[in-house]
Amino acid sequence: MIKLFLFLFLSVLSPTQDNHCKGETKDGKREGVWKCYYDDGKLQAEGPYAADQKQGEWKLYHSNGKLAAVGAYDKGHEKGKWVFYDDNGAVLMENVY
Repeated sequence: MIKLFLFLFLSVLSPTQDNHCKGETKDGKREGVWKCYYDDGKLQAEGPYAADQKQGEWKLYHSNGKLAAVGAYDKGHEKGKWVFYDDNGAVLMENVY
């Protein structure tokens, strides 16, 4: 049940179209810090890429601007402790990958 919740949570908050994201590329691959935005221009997610894969700490935001989740990726996969927040900033849950 927890995995389903986390999947749905990340699916809703993770950007689905690269045209809402901005960052640098190197040899056609995403590199460095990228930022993704909701349709209204508010920040949705931010974090680094390495060789076109999410790498390092990422932050996801609710549409009201409050932090929704923070955690790390390693070669595109969630790694370590992730903390998830409701849209008022209260911790919903923590999960370790």
